[in-house]
Amino acid sequence: MSEDDLEFLLPGQNHGDGIKEADFQNWKHHPVSKVFFRFLADYAQHVRMEQIDLLNGSKSEAPTQWVLGQYNGRFNAFAEMSVLQFDDLGNFYPTIDEKEESE
Repeated sequence: MSEDDLEFLLPGQNHGDGIKEADFQNWKHHPVSKVFFRFLADYAQHVRMEQIDLLNGSKSEAPTQWVLGQYNGRFNAFAEMSVLQFDDLGNFYPTIDEKEESE
């Protein structure tokens, strides 16, 4: 199976219902998807700026390490999602070949 034919299955999907790289690229470059990815990147920056404001004392009380950790986690999650690649799916979901080998 060539790289172009790799297909990732989501839980509950059957062979032929998976996601191929061409499908992913079509979705990723769709105008609505572009807006969504832009939102994720912009929101990550917004969260980072909120954290900086918090650290600079613009809020009434000093932030705890837990609160700062929450901001870091949110920033990292949105930043990572904003650059999602097809291979990221493959690192999480099995390919058809991998699924058939495990059965």
